[in-house]
Amino acid sequence: MNLWLWIARSVAAAILGLLIFTSFLSFLLVSNFSGKVLDVGTYTAILNEHDAYNRLYDEVLLEPQIRRITSDLIGDIQLVGQPEIVQIVRQIVPPDYLQVEVEKNLAGGIEYLNGERDALELEIDLREPLADVEANVFEHIDRRIDELDIVDIDAAQEPLDQLAEVEELINAIVWDIATGKIPEAIPAIGFIPEPLRANVFDSVLPSILNDPRIDRRVSHGLRANVTTIRSEFIAGDTRRFLKEVAHAGLTPLVDQGIGQVSRYADDQGRLNLIAIAADNSDGVNEETLRRDIDGIRAQFRRVVTIAGDVALIVAIVGTVVMFLIYLPSLINAMRWPGLTLMLTGLVLFVLGKIMENTLPRLINALVEEQIVRVSELPPSAVTLVNDLVQSLTDQLFSGLANPALIILLVGALLFGGSFLVHLLRPVAPWIR
Repeated sequence: MNLWLWIARSVAAAILGLLIFTSFLSFLLVSNFSGKVLDVGTYTAILNEHDAYNRLYDEVLLEPQIRRITSDLIGDIQLVGQPEIVQIVRQIVPPDYLQVEVEKNLAGGIEYLNGERDALELEIDLREPLADVEANVFEHIDRRIDELDIVDIDAAQEPLDQLAEVEELINAIVWDIATGKIPEAIPAIGFIPEPLRANVFDSVLPSILNDPRIDRRVSHGLRANVTTIRSEFIAGDTRRFLKEVAHAGLTPLVDQGIGQVSRYADDQGRLNLIAIAADNSDGVNEETLRRDIDGIRAQFRRVVTIAGDVALIVAIVGTVVMFLIYLPSLINAMRWPGLTLMLTGLVLFVLGKIMENTLPRLINALVEEQIVRVSELPPSAVTLVNDLVQSLTDQLFSGLANPALIILLVGALLFGGSFLVHLLRPVAPWIR
């Protein structure tokens, strides 16, 4: 009878030991990962560590592949190059403003994962930035025009030849601006006698307005403001005239760029990032994407609950059951669960240290390889993403082994306590 009881206890203890080990392993992994995944500070610290917001403007947005995205915001105006576009975008959406919006969405995403929100809302408030687009674009263009040199007309020419030369130059610079270029120099309109300025203007502008090569939006803007443009020309201030041409002709392009961005925004000017993601995905609409996101959250919550909370309960209950099956021997009831917890804690600590030192490197190498293979991101964006992913994996696996020391300590106390109880047997004979 005692042999069968010993065999039964041994088998039960082995099964319980394996159950305790796997349950604690599951709990430590899930609690470590979920605790950091659900902490906004994890992401904000990583973004700040790598100066991500400034690198976005200083490196990523300067890439030629990104020009299409940045230029759309200001209407794809050719008057400004990529570095100038980035400078304008930086004025419209400063890094500090972008950081506030990103951190607000991170906090909302964490609340959604925690079940504190029914729906995930990822939005960027663009009311102020969109209101500042036009002013910033034309401030830059005006500054470029102010920096232009005034061309002197050859005084040795005949008056009619001089007038023809000025007319030709004015036609050229208006054409340049209408087609998205900043001329290298400009003639002085004031050189033209005031009575002749109206005639010169009336001979120059119609030919440009009727040219089919001119963007119809630019042509429409110039026609709508021809009276003001004509007045500035007759007034004789070349720079004011050119600024008026630029404002009138390019405002429709800027407005269209704002409209393209605003089509994803609601009445309050909030940009719906989920709608943008759905619009750029094949065969997926916003409703389907939100349903998929809800499904991912449900799976995440299920894993956290079962592999985290439930696993901890199972590990504790398994330890208690192992304690009970060795009763009425208090010594064995303490020694074997204690030894099990000691070995569990020791193995988990060693395993945790190995995972801390090896898995981040393996995951980072795999992610980097996949990004390079399938991504169309420019090199600077790939570098930034890799830096962020590397820091995130390092953060997720850091401290993985430390909680195992608690299990090891509890096991050591029970195991050591069993020997202390054994020493008390002479004075307490009822102890077994």
